[in-house]
Amino acid sequence: MFRQLGIKYDGTPVPLEADPSFWSATKEEIDKQAQGCGPGWFGDYLIPDSVWGGLSIKRACRIHDYSYFLGIDKGLADLRFLHNMERIIIACTKWEWLKRLRLSQAQLYYKVVSYAGDSAYAADKSNKIVNII
Repeated sequence: MFRQLGIKYDGTPVPLEADPSFWSATKEEIDKQAQGCGPGWFGDYLIPDSVWGGLSIKRACRIHDYSYFLGIDKGLADLRFLHNMERIIIACTKWEWLKRLRLSQAQLYYKVVSYAGDSAYAADKSNKIVNII
């Protein structure tokens, strides 16, 4: 499901995709499960919430984190993450050379979560089970 979220430099909203429960969740509910791009603390320095030139992709990261929490298929969650980053970058980048740099960084983020995100996905699924019980 698409929703208008995020703002282009000219003020036009950027449509991002997320599970319907993300759109109906309160900020507090999302904050509990979705921090941003990095794993927290020092890891946030290594994996920033922005791509080249300071463009924030934090909303794409928060949607991705929340998708893991919901237990949505990992492959779908990871692809949605990539597509949301691409939407933000394409909508908010004026210069083609910078757009290419940013899109390559988005590809790197995607590859990392695709290949190395299994433990985070499993942890979120087990936390959800504990929270339900």
